[in-house]
Amino acid sequence: MTLNFGPRNVKALRILNSELADTLGNLLSRACAKSLNPRQVYPRLHAVQLDDLLRMDATKRLQDALQQIEARCAQHYADNNFYLVVDTVISTLHAANNFFETARPWELKRPIAAGGTDADAANTRNIENFERLETIIAMTMDTLRICGIVLQPIVPQLCGKLLDKLAVPQEQRLWRNLGECCFAMSPSISASNGNVTRPLGARTDAVLFRRIQLDESELLAAGQAYKPQEKRHTKPDVEENTSKQTKQKSNKKAGKSKKVAL
Repeated sequence: MTLNFGPRNVKALRILNSELADTLGNLLSRACAKSLNPRQVYPRLHAVQLDDLLRMDATKRLQDALQQIEARCAQHYADNNFYLVVDTVISTLHAANNFFETARPWELKRPIAAGGTDADAANTRNIENFERLETIIAMTMDTLRICGIVLQPIVPQLCGKLLDKLAVPQEQRLWRNLGECCFAMSPSISASNGNVTRPLGARTDAVLFRRIQLDESELLAAGQAYKPQEKRHTKPDVEENTSKQTKQKSNKKAGKSKKVAL
């Protein structure tokens, strides 16, 4: 599917350029960071931890966005409002970033050390923290997977790299795959069926975004002709008044010198 970026959809490119680097790229980098994800995997969901995380307000907002994204974006594509597709995806990614911040996964990577009778309790807590950390990363990557599938017609190369990094098989990158194994659609199913840990794509960098450039002819065709910047002049009125004052002073000096000469 090839998209024609007409006047309305130049806005889509502007949103992509301004938002994707900070929103999608940052979220992918954080989920793939070796400090949080040292095994470099797309982890599995853990049912107990997922159930607890779904009670958070930030998770509910993300869940709501993911439940609506398929229908909303399908309609926007049908109406050729590609910038609204991008806007919907960016809004979902903002909800995912907020979820990630609220869940604070970086606090779960530190092991709890305890000796004596507290050793078993510490070990249990460490396992719970590990499973919660994996679930947070899995939920974040699931969101990125869905957003990547939705954006494929607009930025196919970028989304291809994103889905490669997440190790999503080619046959699972279709529109019908949006709701598969998604915690937002059916938490009980996603935590059991098809829920396995898989290694991330090692050949793809987590830094994916490069700004999209349109040449002058494309911008002109979209009704967005380049406007050369006008040179700024330094306050002409002030300069004119200053020159007049200088002339007046020089005339006065000349008058005084003539009187002296007389």
